[in-house]
Amino acid sequence: MSESNYLLNLYHKTGAMPFGKRLFSRMFARKAPYFASIRPLVTELRPNFCEVRFAKRRKVENHIGTVHVIAICNALEMAMGGLAEATIPRHLRWIPRGMQVDYTAKATSDIRATAETRPEDWKPGDLPVTVKAVRDDGMPATIYQKNGGPSCKRSSPTTRSRTCRSSSCNQAHGRMVGTQTAAAPCCMRP
Repeated sequence: MSESNYLLNLYHKTGAMPFGKRLFSRMFARKAPYFASIRPLVTELRPNFCEVRFAKRRKVENHIGTVHVIAICNALEMAMGGLAEATIPRHLRWIPRGMQVDYTAKATSDIRATAETRPEDWKPGDLPVTVKAVRDDGMPATIYQKNGGPSCKRSSPTTRSRTCRSSSCNQAHGRMVGTQTAAAPCCMRP
């Protein structure tokens, strides 16, 4: 993908300013205002990769004092959206479809969410996407590996859904176990 991408241009332009990454992150979060609820910071954006960080603070915690899985999914969705906007070929469009998230450890610190794709995967059809959220100590808090992925179609846009199916604390093992449905990129022809 060339640097003529509007989102990459904005990222590089604001990055040259004082507090540029914070400014870019606020502007990007305005596209989907719910993103702002975690106060995200886009720390890296390039074709096929996006990194979003957010701080552990009371407003993103659950009842046991760890970062809530929905806040993590919000960062994962923002990372996927940034990656998709910065990477997708001009003749395609992306649209959220769904994702499965495993909450593999208690999220006890600030979170770093990353989204990655391979350049050769950007074509109509299924798009494998790898997204993960990591704590400050490097331990994965969530892992999302897309099997099959979203598909690229000429149909009308699908709506996105966000449904929490289960979340329970396993005290014996000291980790959270649960499933979360959120969004992943999908390519569509205009």
